[in-house]
Amino acid sequence: MVMRAMKIFLCDLVHNHTAGTNQISGGQDFVVPLNVASLAAYAKDRLKNSAEISLFKYPQDLLDALSRESPDIVGFSNYIWNEDLNAKIGTAIRAEYPGALILMGGPSIRDDDAGIAAFLRRNRYLDIYIPFEGEKPFLEILNTYASKGRSFLSENTPLPGCAYLVANKLVYLKSEQDGNVEDLLSPYLTGVLDKFLQQGLIPLFETNRGCPFKCTFCAWGNVDLNKVRKFSVDRVYAEMNYV
Repeated sequence: MVMRAMKIFLCDLVHNHTAGTNQISGGQDFVVPLNVASLAAYAKDRLKNSAEISLFKYPQDLLDALSRESPDIVGFSNYIWNEDLNAKIGTAIRAEYPGALILMGGPSIRDDDAGIAAFLRRNRYLDIYIPFEGEKPFLEILNTYASKGRSFLSENTPLPGCAYLVANKLVYLKSEQDGNVEDLLSPYLTGVLDKFLQQGLIPLFETNRGCPFKCTFCAWGNVDLNKVRKFSVDRVYAEMNYV
């Protein structure tokens, strides 16, 4: 028996419309969704044909896709500028597709246990939050979902790097942010970002993860992220040449 590939939507949404349908200006005003593309590149490499992953930057593109097909998993990147947008669309997805697994990751959250639990309780459309680096926790979720479906959400069995509620209590196994970044495939060199480059979105390049400083205005000022891990110079140059 051939199993159907998991259908996954990953979203780094922006407010690209004013009242009505007038776009602010060209799509080139926005950066590529490097964050969710990094998750997609990592997962696609390891899951091969068992996952069909689509990326979204503009809300209308996501809404159009949702009107055509039912996703198994939807993931949102969470920043201060799109938290309300995510909540509106995420709540609508939960109502329309109650069986979908809805994930979120990103820095705009208090990352202590109390803060994570409070965020999940406020945003009931969410199933899981990934507070820090996302590639490996995301793959863990996909593998668990493939074998168990949504049933694992009722178990008190922590997944590394993933936070969720069971009986309104937080289940969260914090993972160390010290893995080898060379294990993470380039979303540029694997072609995951081609569509967005062709649309004229602004490229971003990631040269390292972590920072030794603790600036309070910066998401990387977190003590958990103070180990610097560098991507190779050859990879960075190859990405620039590709773009």
